[in-house]
Amino acid sequence: MILANRRTCCICHDSRKPVQLHHIDGDRSQTTKENLAVVCLDHHHEATAGLEKGRVGLARKLTLDEVRAAKLQWEQFVASELAVPKKIVASNRRRQFEALFQYDLIKWKAEMRAASSATEVRYKFKILQEFNLEEFISGLLFRRMILKTLTDVALVSAGEMLRSVALIRVLRAFTWHLIGPPEVSISKEDKHILVESFKVLEIVGGYAACLQDNPRLLRETCTTVLQLSEICVAYRFQVALRLAAGTLRSIRKECRDYQRPRGTKLAKASAVRARIGTVDRSIKQLTWLTTSTPAP
Repeated sequence: MILANRRTCCICHDSRKPVQLHHIDGDRSQTTKENLAVVCLDHHHEATAGLEKGRVGLARKLTLDEVRAAKLQWEQFVASELAVPKKIVASNRRRQFEALFQYDLIKWKAEMRAASSATEVRYKFKILQEFNLEEFISGLLFRRMILKTLTDVALVSAGEMLRSVALIRVLRAFTWHLIGPPEVSISKEDKHILVESFKVLEIVGGYAACLQDNPRLLRETCTTVLQLSEICVAYRFQVALRLAAGTLRSIRKECRDYQRPRGTKLAKASAVRARIGTVDRSIKQLTWLTTSTPAP
C-alpha cells in the first residue's frame, strides 16, 4: 500500500512527510486495501478525529467519505502516471540524445556548484527528479547517466547539508514507480539503479557520519537506505539487500571517526555513541525487514 501511494499522504501529497496506514472505518481488524489509506501524521490525526462523534479538541476533522475520495483520487493519479505509453527511439537518435544529455549534465554540475541560494540548489536537483518519467516514456537511460553525476556530486559535497539532502531526494524519486509486484515488474535497469543508489548513499552517509555536525543528514541517509530496501524486499532482490546491509555497516564504521568541533572528550564520545545508535537502529530495522519476509 505504501509503495502504491509513492510513500506519500493521499490528502496533502507532501512526499517529505513520514506516513502511516490509516484504517478508514476505524476497524483495525479490516486490513483490506479498500480500508487502508496512506496518510501523514497530521492527516492521520484528522482522519481519526473524523471517526469520533462531536468536537475533538481544536483539530479539523476528516470524514470517512473525504478520506475515501482522497485515497481514490491519489491512487488513480499514481496509476495514470505509470500508464503513460512508451515511445521507441531509434538507436542513432538515442546516441545523439545521450551525448547531448551528457553535456547538459556537465553544465548542470557547474551551475549547481555555483548556485548561491538554497532555492536555486533545490531547483537544480528537482530538475533531475523529473527524468525518471522521461526515461519511462522514451527508454533513454537518463537515470544511469544522472547517477554517475550524483556520485561526483556526493564526493565533492563532502557532507554539505543542502546539496546532500537534495541528492538523496533524487535517489528516492528514481524508484517511486516500483510499487511492488504484480502491479509493476522490476526491470534490469531498475535493479542497476538500486545497486548504484546504495553506492552513492554509502558515500553520502560516510561523510555525514564523520564530518557533518548536524545529525539530520545521517538520519536522512539511513532512512533512504531502508526505503530502498523495502523495494528490494518486495521484489526479492537479494543482491541489493546485501549491498544495503554493507552500506549501513560502512556508515557505522565512519561514525567512530567523527571529530566534534567543540567540547570535551566526554562530549565527543557521547556524540559518537548517538551516531552509532542511529545506524544501529537502521541495521536492526533492515534485519527485521529481511527476516520477516518469507523466502521465495
